[in-house]
Amino acid sequence: MNNLLIFIVFISMMSPAVLYGQSVDELIEMALSVNPQIQAVEATYQATQETSRAVSELPDPMFMIEFRGTPLNPADVGDTREVMFMLQQMFPYPGKLKTLRRQSETKANVQHALIDARRVEVRAAVQQAYYQLYQVDRALEINAEQQQLAAQFVEVATAKYVTDQASQADVLQAQTRQSALKTARLVLEQQRQSALATLNQLLHRPVETPLEHTTVPSESPRVPNYLTPKLIATQPLLVAAQLQIKKSDVDIHLAELQAKPDFTLMGGYTRMNGMDDAWMGRFSMTLPFLPWANGDVPARIRSAHQKKAQRDAELQVIQDRLAAEFNATLAELNALQEQIEIYRTEILPQAEQTVSAALAAYQTDLVDFLTLISAEQALREHQLQYVTRLSKFYQTWASLEKIVGRPLSHTP
Repeated sequence: MNNLLIFIVFISMMSPAVLYGQSVDELIEMALSVNPQIQAVEATYQATQETSRAVSELPDPMFMIEFRGTPLNPADVGDTREVMFMLQQMFPYPGKLKTLRRQSETKANVQHALIDARRVEVRAAVQQAYYQLYQVDRALEINAEQQQLAAQFVEVATAKYVTDQASQADVLQAQTRQSALKTARLVLEQQRQSALATLNQLLHRPVETPLEHTTVPSESPRVPNYLTPKLIATQPLLVAAQLQIKKSDVDIHLAELQAKPDFTLMGGYTRMNGMDDAWMGRFSMTLPFLPWANGDVPARIRSAHQKKAQRDAELQVIQDRLAAEFNATLAELNALQEQIEIYRTEILPQAEQTVSAALAAYQTDLVDFLTLISAEQALREHQLQYVTRLSKFYQTWASLEKIVGRPLSHTP
């Protein structure tokens, strides 16, 4: 009992962010299990499966009772000449039920591929929303660092102004810069709320649910060399298009079978008044192959062939589009990788050194205050550009995973 109480207290003290998980992988798993869009496609798939089982069954049999020669006077009903009890069953042409089942199963397989496609889309959307939130979080951190630096500028400028080594304009410029950074933070906080709401919507949870910490797998990402266009072969949308072509083949065969007859067997027992009872039977068949019967069968066959041609073309369009998107996205990743490395190893260290040198020079009257402010603004801009490219790299990586239809490893 005591252990249970301790556990309850511990859970109650945990923040919602901890309870909901914080890593992008945990959020992806959560989204895949609760996202309504995925659940809707899964429900369609289940319904299609049930239809697949139903279409392969024979039509319901029919039981009939027929009265012949029944007197008009109700009191003489017992003198009815004949009472027939009949059971009737229709049998489709051999192969029709099997083809109907294949058609329904192929349709279910298409729906299953569409489930995979929707899961791929949700996975990519969660990653992109998460890394957009990461970008805002890092911008807020940069803003906080720049505010500290601006406060230091105010102190330095004020100290120099008090000793008549600087004008009041330097102090006012430093204070203005400090106020501008505070205003920028308000905008970033609003952007964070929007980014968090987008992410929480994908997770199907209240939009205000907090997420306190975001990270990236690496601040020096690398594009592995195993990435080739062959990876798109198992893309769910491509698989679904291929299955649609298989379904078209089944549709053509089923349309051709509509020109074949169906058969009906009926058997029964006849009770005859004043005569011996007797068994009865009947055999009938449709005649769809006669010139004047079921004239839409040829049209159905032509339509099924045209539909297959359409789906063949759609498959080629999807293949070409995915291949083009793959190459363009891979090129963008390579470019981002190079830019991130330049910012990380060259631009940012140089910009930080420039600010330090400018601050030291301003304190010794070697540069004016505008030079110091310009160096600080350039540093902030370079920091934001680096974070933007880092976030963009992982959002683009998510797009690449969406194109190939499955998660990809960042290492060969």
